[in-house]
Amino acid sequence: MSTPIAYADRYSNLQVELASGTSVTVNVHQYRLGAPKPAKDRLWSALKEYFQKQQKLDPGFRLRLRVNGGSYEFSSYMQMPNWIVRPFTGKGSPECCQVVLQLAVLLGEATPQSLQTYCDTNLGLDCNGFVGNFLYYEDSGHNWMDEPRNGNGGPNDDMTVFAQMGPPVTDTYKMSATNTYLCIETLGGVVIPGGKAGVGHIAITEPNKFMPQSFVFDSFASADLGLAQKGAYGHHAFMAVESTGGLGLTQSWYAFPKSSNPQGIYRVFRGSKGIWLQFKIVDLGNL
Repeated sequence: MSTPIAYADRYSNLQVELASGTSVTVNVHQYRLGAPKPAKDRLWSALKEYFQKQQKLDPGFRLRLRVNGGSYEFSSYMQMPNWIVRPFTGKGSPECCQVVLQLAVLLGEATPQSLQTYCDTNLGLDCNGFVGNFLYYEDSGHNWMDEPRNGNGGPNDDMTVFAQMGPPVTDTYKMSATNTYLCIETLGGVVIPGGKAGVGHIAITEPNKFMPQSFVFDSFASADLGLAQKGAYGHHAFMAVESTGGLGLTQSWYAFPKSSNPQGIYRVFRGSKGIWLQFKIVDLGNL
């Protein structure tokens, strides 16, 4: 099993194998939240027409796609809607993104040369899309073709599901460098579910990426006055991976001041945005 950073790298260096036998490396890194772009409907319509045309010529036609170096065959476009929709709505696994980008070239919606632009314009991840795909497919070991059931910690689940996936951290200075943690945004001591109930945020930490004293020096080995003024110095810190507005798929240090709370709710410095937020911290253990 890979770690969150290694899983994020699969999006950042996505290998898209084409019908020509060549491959293109694409970076799926944009933050994507809300209704999909019209490209989703165009791709779905083109796929439907492609199947109808091919099966008129050959009733036994099966579409063959390459995913992670393996070959997969599909006898109908109706087998594929979930895998096609997810990358356009911020919920796609790396494999779903491979399928969509492969189809975009096959069906004339993009060329190998324009595939990165197509990806940047139409595909991406939201925060629970990345975390949910990692936990469901990578950590739990489900096949990429499995459809996550609601409540199993998949990319479509809301934040309250993730908040129940492990015990709360009751003391930030007892957090283990080797463990993985979920940071789930709260408001008034309550996890923000997401969707119509309010947009919250979730990030996941990388095991063995730990600083006992956060932000002691900047990249020039000198004090960063801005961080000092924000109170971000001198705390335990863990590297966190997340997909977030304005930055997309990224990683940064999260700083955890010494504190204890039986519900696991803490004020945490979020390095990616340079702000403090209230998070519920859930311990996933040593994955």
